[in-house]
Amino acid sequence: MARKGSPKVRTGCLTCKARKVKCDEAKPECNRCVSTGRKCDGYLPQKRDKERLWPKNQQLLANPTRTFPGIQSRNEGRALQYFCDVAGPFLSGPADRYFWTHLVMQFANFEPAVRHSIVAISSLYEQLPSGSSQGTGAQDERLILTHYNAAIRELKTMTAAEKQPLVLLVCILFICIEFLQSNDEAAMKHCKHGITMLAQCGVGYDWTRQFLEPIFRRLSLFPFFFGREHSDYPSLHALSGSVPKSFQSFADARSMMDELFTRAVRIMRLGDDYRVGQLRHQPFPDSLYDEGIALNSLLDTWDTLFTTLLSTDSGCNTAIADGPSVISQQSLLIRFDVCRIMAEMAVERQEGPYDLHLERFKSLADRLESLASSVPTIAKGEDARPAKFTFDMGFMPIMSFCTLKCRDLKTRLRFWRLMPALACARESLWNLNLMTALARRVIEIEHKIQVEDDGQHTNPHSSEPLPERMRIRHLWADSMPTCRVIHGQTIVGRVAGFFLLDDDGNIHSRTEFFDDMDYNNG
Repeated sequence: MARKGSPKVRTGCLTCKARKVKCDEAKPECNRCVSTGRKCDGYLPQKRDKERLWPKNQQLLANPTRTFPGIQSRNEGRALQYFCDVAGPFLSGPADRYFWTHLVMQFANFEPAVRHSIVAISSLYEQLPSGSSQGTGAQDERLILTHYNAAIRELKTMTAAEKQPLVLLVCILFICIEFLQSNDEAAMKHCKHGITMLAQCGVGYDWTRQFLEPIFRRLSLFPFFFGREHSDYPSLHALSGSVPKSFQSFADARSMMDELFTRAVRIMRLGDDYRVGQLRHQPFPDSLYDEGIALNSLLDTWDTLFTTLLSTDSGCNTAIADGPSVISQQSLLIRFDVCRIMAEMAVERQEGPYDLHLERFKSLADRLESLASSVPTIAKGEDARPAKFTFDMGFMPIMSFCTLKCRDLKTRLRFWRLMPALACARESLWNLNLMTALARRVIEIEHKIQVEDDGQHTNPHSSEPLPERMRIRHLWADSMPTCRVIHGQTIVGRVAGFFLLDDDGNIHSRTEFFDDMDYNNG
């Protein structure tokens, strides 16, 4: 009998095949799904590729040693299984999962360096308690170190030019290992090295540009938050893309916003030298003014292109109530507003002008609260297990910035309460509980109040805008815990510092010790 309706869809992603629509077959996600806010479920392997592609999870559960011939112990097989079932799907956070759930696993099938790295990552993730970087036992430490060192040895043999893309992939895995160990210095070194290598790889490796470049573009952000010297900051030249004439999908808008957000944080950090650093009495250089102007111009372009995408793509409008579309759209608009504030404040020496952005801060709080009401059903899906760690940064940097820089008490407390609702326990090097404790302390110091866990607080001494000398200009915290003896007891915690103006107009640092047990149980 002749088949009625449209011709049978034999190729394309699983989502388009289920909908019986033509797929453009873009990878890792087809543009048709992304542009309409749908989740693209990827592609079935072609017959000729089945031998080299990562098999389904059920096959791994059945016999991991058959999947990975190099497995030498039961612990390795278990770690790979745990990565496939738990760690891998969570690592991406709000970003695309394809790298962790598909690409990495494909290479693990035949590249020992990748396989050893996955075992280390999986073991670290499993042993990581929510909100803390401790908890790894001696036996687990040996397993982690053994496989990390084995991966390093394998990497040293990859000297051929055609191996450079693989080295870049392993570099990302090494950064993940250092993130999980809260080793900021090693993570920044790997990041700088990887970005330098990416610039040298050229355009001859399509899969490198398609899958690895977006990850390094997002990775380029964290050194500007955690670096202590300019030498810690990576060069952004290799990651700068041409300004598009239009956005064909949300993915295009995300890619450009990733670059703009990093540039915004970069000029803020470079400006810190002239606000709280040794150049405090020097004028801001023309280069920072020029960068701020250029950034604002690019933000105008992004805004125009994104507005056009939303208005012309019927899929974006019809699927706006769909979960992934809400997250994609709102997260981009939130970052856009934060970039605007950063671009306009980069060459401001005082903290007071942040008050001019109060309406934008209130709008950001509204967006984030709306998003928080959707996240439990969107982000978790069928799996209610909370993520203990994500490789990509999510909302924590944004909410931290808003909480620290918005001095309207009611609004900043809205941001502070949202941190546990939207942020993961660990996002790259960010520690949610530590950041929540630091932000609460900033609010208490600036407003001279006490804030309870639920956000209730004592009455501030004044409802007037905070004077400049009461505003904290910068804060820092040790990346690794230290020990102190307090009242005869050894306490593990971290030292943090808050930069303030003294009565003479000089910058001084007020340091405090944060007990790990206090903020991890808070």
